[in-house]
Amino acid sequence: RDARSQLVQILTPANTATWPVLSASAMVSYDCWVEVTEEGWDAPVMDYCRGNFERALVTLLQNTRPAPVAPVAPVATEAPVAPVATEAPVATEAPSPPPAAAAEPAVQAASSIFYFPFDEYRLTGQPLEMLDRFIAGIQAAGLAEIIINGHADRAGSEEYNLALSERRARFVLDKLLAAGIDPSMISYYAFGETDPRVATADGVADQTNRRVEIFIE
Repeated sequence: RDARSQLVQILTPANTATWPVLSASAMVSYDCWVEVTEEGWDAPVMDYCRGNFERALVTLLQNTRPAPVAPVAPVATEAPVAPVATEAPVATEAPSPPPAAAAEPAVQAASSIFYFPFDEYRLTGQPLEMLDRFIAGIQAAGLAEIIINGHADRAGSEEYNLALSERRARFVLDKLLAAGIDPSMISYYAFGETDPRVATADGVADQTNRRVEIFIE
């Protein structure tokens, strides 16, 4: 509940317009964290989603400034008090100009991860909705460099898992292209079972390793 409260406070219209990818990453990671917690998935997946959410939230907090506080109106009095005369007016220094606002970073980076069902290369339901929201954030940010990495667990042969991880990466690629993202800005790679998030014995079907990771800059 505390995390959701923080997320709602930081995702103002101004911040989501200025930092669309980071905002989308924070939302998607929060949704992933909640979904994994409710469904009782593997703890490493929950920790990854929570960590990704916290990193995105901290970055948003570091790169946004609080709204200016409105000046308090002076309290009216019944009658103005006459000023006391002095021999000579006291000279005062000119007020210092306000400090220049810190420049916003020119590049924002974000990442997200999407987990796939066993032996599937497509997403449906809530995971697909999360992917669509993430892509909407990329669209709002304009041109970006996007890297898609497809992975598989160790159930099945190495050749099969390599092909499956490529189909997963292609699924995300096709969603990006359908959304109008410039294909020249996208790279995708297939790792099969060679780069697991959690090391397992051969033949083990592990939810944590059936994934596509998306890196945006």
